[in-house]
Amino acid sequence: MNYRIDEKLEVNIDLKELISFYKQKPYNSFLGKFSVNINLPNMIGLGHLVSHGFGTIYKNSIFI
Repeated sequence: MNYRIDEKLEVNIDLKELISFYKQKPYNSFLGKFSVNINLPNMIGLGHLVSHGFGTIYKNSIFI
């Protein structure tokens, strides 16, 4: 995927740091809310281990 953003990104973040486990190995993780001035698709995966369910972003989620 090749995607270019020509404007300055503005992000507001409220996170809680957690430790998650995958195959009995600890990974730094977080749970929280953020807003950004671009439109991200619902349930987009960002970061490491996305194919295993980590890094899933929900729009206006009731889970967070």
